[in-house]
Amino acid sequence: MQALTFSPSRPGAPASGLLVLVLLAPLLLIPAPALAADSTASFDWASASSRPGGWTASVHGGWPWSGLRAQVGLNQRLTLIGEVDTAVFVRFQPSAGLALLLVGKSKGRLSLEICAGGLIQGGVLAQQGPSASLRLRLAGRPAPVGPYLAVATRHTFLFHRTQTRQIGTEQADVTVRWEHRWSPSVQLGLTFAPKPHIGFDIGLDLNFVDVGVVALSLPGFHVGIHFGNPAPKARGS
Repeated sequence: MQALTFSPSRPGAPASGLLVLVLLAPLLLIPAPALAADSTASFDWASASSRPGGWTASVHGGWPWSGLRAQVGLNQRLTLIGEVDTAVFVRFQPSAGLALLLVGKSKGRLSLEICAGGLIQGGVLAQQGPSASLRLRLAGRPAPVGPYLAVATRHTFLFHRTQTRQIGTEQADVTVRWEHRWSPSVQLGLTFAPKPHIGFDIGLDLNFVDVGVVALSLPGFHVGIHFGNPAPKARGS
């Protein structure tokens, strides 16, 4: 016989994600912008926005984070995205979701990513669990160089199962406990667009991993390469 007990730990989940959604809700009333036909792969990547049928793939490497990312435009406002990030190939963060274009101008774009995924971490501090993230992206058009800023909040839920058995009894008490982890991040860099279909970026990464649990998060850097078809031709053209 086993007795199950669910014991949630203090989640301590900040209301950062909900606050972002509330503040940006009025922007949804603005008509969907028409993205320029002369966009670039670098601009689309930095702003997480693509024209309908347009796509961009990217790979970035640095310290401590590296990863892969792909996106394809569904319509003028929504872009489907998927990515996998890893910290020194010990911590993996796969996720997928949608990016919503809030403001689209010829010289800059503002978008909001909403993603769901998971955390898989090996090593001494092995852990895994589902996660969700919000990321706000602001990007200037690279002509041929443009700035970008990405501010994100990621929430992960870890599940722990503990079995306790008393000496001389066959009954075991099983306790299932869940914990919340908050990992905000800031990314700042420059994109370069030597060609419409290919470009690259350099950036600084400030990731606060498991705030309140990990005492120190070191800044990092990366170099990324982006390629794709940002301006697909319409059918029949």
